[in-house]
This record gives sequence, C-alpha cells and structure tokens, in this order.
Amino acid sequence: MFCRECGNKMKEGAVFCPKCGTAVKEESEANFKKGASDFLGNMNTKFEELKKDQASSLQIEEHHGINVTRKELKELAQRKLSGKFGQWSVTLIWMFVIVIALILVAVLTGIKGSEASFFGNSFVGFIWGLIAFIAVIATLLVLILGNAVIEWCAINTLYDRKVDGKRIYYYFIRSEKNRVLLANILVGIFTFLWTLLFIIPGIIKGASYSMTNYLMERDRTLSANQAIKLSRQLMHGYKLEYLILNYSFFFWRVAMSVTNGLVFFYVGPYQAVTRMAFFDKIYDYYLEKNHEAL
Repeated sequence: MFCRECGNKMKEGAVFCPKCGTAVKEESEANFKKGASDFLGNMNTKFEELKKDQASSLQIEEHHGINVTRKELKELAQRKLSGKFGQWSVTLIWMFVIVIALILVAVLTGIKGSEASFFGNSFVGFIWGLIAFIAVIATLLVLILGNAVIEWCAINTLYDRKVDGKRIYYYFIRSEKNRVLLANILVGIFTFLWTLLFIIPGIIKGASYSMTNYLMERDRTLSANQAIKLSRQLMHGYKLEYLILNYSFFFWRVAMSVTNGLVFFYVGPYQAVTRMAFFDKIYDYYLEKNHEAL
C-alpha cells in the first residue's frame, strides 16, 4: 500500500503515512462504502428483473372470448338436470358397486395369498397374489374410465339426451378401443409429473387437460394425443376461470364429507354438467373463430 500524497510505501492497515502524516483510513472506508453501495444496487436491480420475469412466467392468461357468468352456467346445469337425477343415480350406483366389489376381491385374495405363503404353500400364495394384483389394476381402470363416463353423461345431459352410463361404458370398451382409456391415463400421468414440480404447476396443467373427454365426445375422430393437445390450446386463457368455477363448489364438497358422500348423488352431476356447459361455450367460440378465419 502506498500513500496518495507522497508515494511512500506503507504497511497494510496503516492509518497514517509515517513520512508525511496523511490519513488513509477515511479513504479506505469511503471506497468500501462506495463498493458496497454499488454491489447492493446491482443486486437490487437483478432481483427486480427476476421478480418481473417470474411474475410473467406464472401469470395465467387473461380470460376472453365468452360472455357468461358462473351463476348462469349453474342455472343452466340445474335446468338440464331437472328430471334426470334418477338416471344419474342408476349410473353412479352401479359404478360404486363395481368399484367396491373389485376392492373387496383385491383385499380378500391378497389376504388369502399372504396366508398361503405364511403356511409354506408359495405356489397357491402366488396365484392368490396374482388375482389380487389383477383386481387392483381392474379397479384403477374402472376408476379412470369412470371419470370419462361421468363427463360423457354430463354432455348427454347438456344436450337433452338420455343418461345411460352403462351404455357409455360398453361403448368405450367395444367401439372406442383404447382411445378414451389411453387419453385419461396420459392425462393422469402428465398431471402427476407436473405436480412433482410443486403443487401449483400440477393444478394449472390439470386445468389445461380438463377438456380432453369433452373433446373426444364432440369429435370422435380425435386421437388421445390430439384431444390432449387441443384441450391445452382451447384452455389457453380460461384456466383461471375454470379453477374458480371448480372451487365455487367448495361448500358442496364440505357437505359431501359431512354426509359420508351421499350428497355426491346431487353435487356430482351438478358440477359435471356445469363444467361441460363451460367447455361448450369455449368450444363454440373456438368453432366460430375457425369459421371466421376460413
């Protein structure tokens, strides 16, 4: 270190020059404060830029294109459901019975398999375990297709058609081959993987894929991947409104928990038809835009 006045070499940390007596501490502190101020200023600028970038990337697109309120959608759903809760109840009951039966088969065969293995009969234990595994897979497939059945029943309700979940379920198996099943499995996998990144991305992506079953019913030429891709495209700008619409049924869900799920026979169809009415508005707007473009 050298003195700024006479150029004399000084020891590190010296307060005064031993030759001319010039103070050096004040200059060091001033330089330190200036450097610290510049550093903090740069950090603050970078932080503000980062906040803007993140806010932009997490922002859900502005709602546009349809002029309808949640109240109007719910009123429409209630009108369409009038006189059809009996049909819905038949569908929900047989789906519930099938799921319970498969769960019981899985549990009982699993117990049988464990008992057989415990007493040394490994082959019999393996057979029972295999049956239990098949029952678990069948339960998952029924639940996955059950969601599609409910949404297709809601579309039939919206268009004043008969609600027959059993017929729709058979149609999935016999005529649709693996189209609907594959689409719902892919949606489940994609949503789960996005959820692993944190909960919020999974919720937003779930909203993006939410029109998949609706689109597959409206256009039965769509493949699973095409329906998922089109759902993402159509839900661009409507995800926030969709989430708000879903959570507007919060107190109905509380009522379901209090009544051990009995209220689901009312609120399940009510919520499903309301969602399909919302999708119907988006799809009509999409068709109108495409027609104008042509």
